Amino acid sequence: MKRRNIRAEDFLKFKFVSSIDFAPDGNHFVYTLKRVDEKKSKYFTNLFVSSSDGKQNIQYTHGDWNDVSPQWSPDGKWIAFLSDRDGMLNLYCIPTTGGEARKLTDLKGMLTQLSWMPNSKQLVFCFCPADIQTPQKETPKPPLVREIKRMYYKADGSGYRPKGKFHIFKVNAGSGRLKQLTKGDFDNFFPTPSPDGKKVAFVSNRQKDLEYNLLLFDLYVVDAEGKRISKRKTPKGYKHTLSWSPDGRLIAYVGSSKYRDYTGANNQQLWIISATGGKAKNLTRNFDRTIMNVCVDDIGETFGSALPSWTADGKEILFGASDEGNHHLFSVTLKRHIIKKIATEDMQLFDYSYHAPTERIAYTYSLPASPAHIAVMKRSNTKPIFTKNINVRILKGLRVATPEKLSWKGAKGHTIHGWLLKPPTFRKNRKYPLIVEIHGGPHAQYPGTYFHEFQMLASAGYVVFYSNPHGSQGYGESFARELVNRWGKPDSKDILNGVDMLSRKRFIDRNRMGVTGGSYGGFMTNWLVGHTDIFKAAATQRCVSNMISMTGTSDSGFVMVREFGGPWWKKLDNYWNMSPIKYVARINTPLLIIHSENDLRTPIEQAEQLYIALKLQKKEVEFIRYPEESHGLSRIGRPDRRIHRLKKILEWFDRYLKK
Repeated sequence: MKRRNIRAEDFLKFKFVSSIDFAPDGNHFVYTLKRVDEKKSKYFTNLFVSSSDGKQNIQYTHGDWNDVSPQWSPDGKWIAFLSDRDGMLNLYCIPTTGGEARKLTDLKGMLTQLSWMPNSKQLVFCFCPADIQTPQKETPKPPLVREIKRMYYKADGSGYRPKGKFHIFKVNAGSGRLKQLTKGDFDNFFPTPSPDGKKVAFVSNRQKDLEYNLLLFDLYVVDAEGKRISKRKTPKGYKHTLSWSPDGRLIAYVGSSKYRDYTGANNQQLWIISATGGKAKNLTRNFDRTIMNVCVDDIGETFGSALPSWTADGKEILFGASDEGNHHLFSVTLKRHIIKKIATEDMQLFDYSYHAPTERIAYTYSLPASPAHIAVMKRSNTKPIFTKNINVRILKGLRVATPEKLSWKGAKGHTIHGWLLKPPTFRKNRKYPLIVEIHGGPHAQYPGTYFHEFQMLASAGYVVFYSNPHGSQGYGESFARELVNRWGKPDSKDILNGVDMLSRKRFIDRNRMGVTGGSYGGFMTNWLVGHTDIFKAAATQRCVSNMISMTGTSDSGFVMVREFGGPWWKKLDNYWNMSPIKYVARINTPLLIIHSENDLRTPIEQAEQLYIALKLQKKEVEFIRYPEESHGLSRIGRPDRRIHRLKKILEWFDRYLKK
């Protein structure tokens, strides 16, 4: 088959994987497969079941809707999942012998985090009712007025937060009968049944002034009938993603004891505590990595922690962690805290399921040159039993570039890691324009994963350079903390040192270099063009320009004041000095501004200020606004808008870098 270069529209042909769960016998697993419907410009997700040797693969649910979060029942007879086939996510069950899915709940609101009870007769989940009980499939009418009394009253991607709270419910898998297990004016999350089914562990922030202590979660246990709730004494701090030991004596959780630190530079760690109470033990204290997936790409939202999984003897726990541009699977022993990496190739692990009796691991992941894989391996053998590249047919017709790893000295002489993506038809005797990509977060990381935007730019004849400068997770907590209250300083040196190194290469045209990035990467794009003229074009996306207004308008701005040493009215100079818009008179680089109108993380006023400031100076600037979209446009936005965005970025750089 003749291959061609990658175009923006090729994204529409790809399929993507995420959740995965083993059957109790370990011979099959269920996983989710997402596709793009180009005509409807929507995403749809269905369930597939595969044998553990990969010889059988069957589509289990069909239809233009989203079936997500599959969970195999302990007796192997049912697969529970969430689906929006009636307009709003509700809980369904489908028999594993085949047949139609049966709807178990008819709730209007947000339903999440489902788990089977060990008897396979009930499930537990979290649910928060919607403020307005609009009939399904009808457009909700806006309220007469919104009266705001909270700081945390909006959230990017979901809009205004409901007045209600998340509570834990139990549903009978046969009758659909509901029972509410928790009550009160506080949220409850991560319901996790004990192995004997008599208790459900969960976490909750029940502080009276919780908006000022958002990370003070406690661990609770409620009996299966919701009659008695008791708190387990644990270190103060954030807690999530719970897992009981096989004998029911211990509970593992992911979290951090640094509850006063909201920077995102902290490592999330793996803890265990006795189910009856006692002193919690940090199993990863000496493992300088965060127990979370903090990878940034454009193939879906990936932030979060994979479920800790116990070995059959209860002596080890498996977990996922971000590690030097990867999200890998690790294990730790309970006694000596010995940590081992289970899979070593460059990859981004999305989800995994561990079948303790056979020690098989089924997992979904992305590789640098392909976005969606499933595999099964034995814990004791890093060579997979089988692998499946979901997009193998599509990729056979495309020239996919393979990133090359780089390292150089950045701020304080620290080693910085990055990648170079050359055009797939690269010739060493030619000179190419360079585009620098900068990730958001800022405490995230670029991973060893497929990135469609980068591939499109490389196919268009650009060398693409991306890196993990100071502030990035995956390289240790102190490395990530270097950026706290110092936005734009050490990472500028890291990035510019890398650019200088590359500009000396024969194949790089140092007179044709561009820069782009989103979120914090947008901040850095603005910052760099306000401090240097080496770039001939720039594209700033969902950016930050004014730190003073940002902290007052962002959905999470009120917690940022802790990172910057106090509120803006007390630290005005500090906030202003870190604001790219302070240096707007120095910007001479042609700038494309891309922003979403429903962005609540970095509100569009950040882009509007920058645009008007540049227009008043008659600088070269253009402004593209996307209606309805949130902060995650490049990852989860409407497909046609994502393609439009990619084309506009390419057109902009072609205009200035290919003259």
